[in-house]
Amino acid sequence: MGKLRNNESGFGVVEAALVLVVLILLGVSGWAIYRQQHKATPAVKTTRTTSTAKAAVPRAPEVPTNPYAGWKSYCSSYGGLCFKYPASWVFEKKTYAPGTAPSQEVDTISSPSGDTVVTYDPQSFAPFGESVTVHVVSVKSAPADGLEVVGLVQEVSSGGSTQFDADYFVTAKSHAYACSPHTPFAPGAVIKSSCEPGGGLYGFENPNTPSFKGYQTLDVSQKNAGQGTFDNLAEAQAWFDSSEIQTAGKILGSVSYD
Repeated sequence: MGKLRNNESGFGVVEAALVLVVLILLGVSGWAIYRQQHKATPAVKTTRTTSTAKAAVPRAPEVPTNPYAGWKSYCSSYGGLCFKYPASWVFEKKTYAPGTAPSQEVDTISSPSGDTVVTYDPQSFAPFGESVTVHVVSVKSAPADGLEVVGLVQEVSSGGSTQFDADYFVTAKSHAYACSPHTPFAPGAVIKSSCEPGGGLYGFENPNTPSFKGYQTLDVSQKNAGQGTFDNLAEAQAWFDSSEIQTAGKILGSVSYD
């Protein structure tokens, strides 16, 4: 009987050891499988989506900027030309009795400093042509059909010396009464002629006033006689870059027929 107990006690120890080994093997196998699955299947990030998307908001159409916002307007009943000018510039209308002046009306718009003046003469006289070299600085179309705004420098030689006159004016794109053929103005062009820019190229006629065939001018002048005339071409071209002259150019560029 004592021997049997010893055998039974020994079997219990062996059995417990086997169970422990099996558990260890199962644990190791499970861990290996877990590691293998997590290596084979990388984590996938998910993003939350909403069921309703925001509706696109339509953009309002862009409104062109008005370069003449806040400016005043004037239309001449005598010459039939309209133009705009800044509220800070001084407008003056001068009327004359017939026969006392070249025109029955001359309108001026003066800058705040008084140095720059835009003059509208509804009945001027066409200048005579002269031998000059013309350097065209700028050419822009005007709202009035057939008109354009021209900035140029005249190179005039006289008595062995040369002077450079800067001119800014409204003129017709073509002239039936000018020297023929008329050389169109183009920015950067250098024109050498005996009739440019004379021969009537500084002005225009209003087609909406058939009973009034006056030769009209609208140009920029200077209060002091010495201004606008320079000793060299570079200084004359720089004249167009000043703020008052640029504003005067905008006045010229606003012209339209009444």
